[in-house]
Amino acid sequence: MRVVFANNYSMTKAFRDVAAGVYPAQHLYGADALRAAGWDLRVAPFSERSDALARKAKYRLGDPWQQAFAMRTRGVAYSGDPNSLAGLAYLRGLHLHFRPLVAVVHTVPRRTLRTRRLLGGYDRIVCLSTYVRDALRETFGIEAVFAPWGPALDFPGYVATEGERVVSSGKTNRDQPTLLAALGDRKATVYARSPRGLHVPPGVELVTDETHEDTVEPGGPKFSYGHVLRDLVAASVVAIPLEDPAKISGLSELNDALALGKPVIVTRTPHLTDVDVEAIGCGYWVEACDVDGWRAALERLDDPAERERMGKAGRAFAEQEWNAALFGQAIVDTLASL
Repeated sequence: MRVVFANNYSMTKAFRDVAAGVYPAQHLYGADALRAAGWDLRVAPFSERSDALARKAKYRLGDPWQQAFAMRTRGVAYSGDPNSLAGLAYLRGLHLHFRPLVAVVHTVPRRTLRTRRLLGGYDRIVCLSTYVRDALRETFGIEAVFAPWGPALDFPGYVATEGERVVSSGKTNRDQPTLLAALGDRKATVYARSPRGLHVPPGVELVTDETHEDTVEPGGPKFSYGHVLRDLVAASVVAIPLEDPAKISGLSELNDALALGKPVIVTRTPHLTDVDVEAIGCGYWVEACDVDGWRAALERLDDPAERERMGKAGRAFAEQEWNAALFGQAIVDTLASL
């Protein structure tokens, strides 16, 4: 059986980086599991020019380059996002495209006629959270599959060391002001796109677009995964402060923390309820914009024994219930059901 795999960034590069041991395999969205299960996997080539056209059109008709490849190659088309194959989904909804389509939906889409037609063109939809799955059912009447998008626990980069710095490596939808106000005199590394308007305590290293390249290891941009992982590996605590809890953010960072056995503090959000950090015992929830809540959680995690206990609980949860192998099997089962 043949499957064409697409996404909104280069999956050819992702496969290459995973093979080189510098990128964890959860970012292949189960395509590696399809190949291992005997599917004839064809990765759609990614074109920056084609993606720029798609972005300019707000992905209303998908990525022309990847969709043309899917039509030429034939077989099931599977995308790590719902927009890259949007044009084919519309055609399939009108019974003008006859190959099955599968997509991963990350967040609750806007309630519009366009969204209903887009999602209705897919034969199967996979969600990264039960919250999104349930919202698709309630809002659009669409039945979707939930799959636990957890970390690839065999990734060679997941080797933790003891550290003394709080690390917040996410940049999108992050509430750095609240975290910075709560840190006190703790050492921390905080990523942000720009330092403007941020009050940075003396013990904080702020990694931004304006950070001089000499402050990071050579060989890649300061926001590259290799540099982020270097900081997470040596973190004492992983902090995930979210600006808008209604948007899905922080799951990649949370996966890295679980795999590395690092305790976490996370802004409460419905998108991450499948990884209930307090029920698991691997961290604390804090309400949005709650400086005092962040301060109290950080104080609890000043205890090394508490950090060790929570880190082990998070790693155990990932091994049992939340990992890339489970996600990959869910993708194999979903496509096999077509």
